[in-house]
Amino acid sequence: VDMQSTALKVEQAALTGESASVNKNPDVLCEDADAELQQKSNCLFSGTDVVYGKCRGVAIKTGVRTEIGKIAKSLQEAEESASPLKQKLDAFGELLTNIIMVICLLCWLVNVFSFHRKGQKVVSTEMQAGPHGWWWCVFFG
Repeated sequence: VDMQSTALKVEQAALTGESASVNKNPDVLCEDADAELQQKSNCLFSGTDVVYGKCRGVAIKTGVRTEIGKIAKSLQEAEESASPLKQKLDAFGELLTNIIMVICLLCWLVNVFSFHRKGQKVVSTEMQAGPHGWWWCVFFG
């Protein structure tokens, strides 16, 4: 990093969560390649903002090899797990659908002979049962 001022401050809260801007120093080299982002005081990162000062630098990593790229890659690889609330809502939805299907079937069984004897077209109230149970009413109706 070629600094153009005596001090360079960078806001890198997006990566580290630090609330205050961080001083950067081009003279200090971090020898540990696996060091934490806070210890790399001579590096600027993609997705951070310069708050004070000017500098010129060379990109040493691009794409998924940057810190932001590593975060994006880990989010893509993370498995989507259902929360306990979503699991309970799914189970309730299935139970409600099954109950509605049984009600529709019972209404059809009770009224199946009256549909043909009277020659009337009956609009079933089961159609109001919701999006999960409507096709049973159409199938059996």
